Amino acid sequence: PAGFSITPGNIRLDSPNISPPATTEGQLVEITAIVSNDGNRPLIDVKVRAYDGDQANGGVQIGEDVYISIIYPKESRTVKFIWDTFGFGGTNNIYVIVDPLNAIEETIESDNSAMITVVITPPLKPDPAVTDTDILLSKGTVNEGETVVLSAKIKNRGTDVSDVPVSLYMGDPKNGGILMESRIIRPIIPLHGE
Repeated sequence: PAGFSITPGNIRLDSPNISPPATTEGQLVEITAIVSNDGNRPLIDVKVRAYDGDQANGGVQIGEDVYISIIYPKESRTVKFIWDTFGFGGTNNIYVIVDPLNAIEETIESDNSAMITVVITPPLKPDPAVTDTDILLSKGTVNEGETVVLSAKIKNRGTDVSDVPVSLYMGDPKNGGILMESRIIRPIIPLHGE
């Protein structure tokens, strides 16, 4: 009788990197790592995750899962995550993990993760910000001539700030938008405040 055996594959993660390496709280940071297929068969739908802290001890997932649709034997791929460092000042241990659910049968499991320590320094200047999700209208649908109340949440991603000028434009101010109203926010908005 003829017998066949299939050797389990091996997926490996190396070279975690942070860019920029000197990071100030509130910056967007790119986290990269290299995933390699050391086995002798293609691997499909390989999942990769990044965490701030050890996932087994309450680490917080960074971004969404990254999927590699197929990685052939002896092939390597670079994966990338974008991390908003706002609220993560201080020392952070960033873990990148390939096959976090152990879905791939492997010869070696100990090479599926890597860790890099990142020190996020406090911001050096104020950074007031507003995003699309911070702007609310009192009504979703408005007829011409109706009054609408617009409210905006101004967040501070930097050092304490006061006397923040805020302007409301109809249209893009860089492309001929019309100034509707301007105000000054007098109270101090601390780091992480709004």
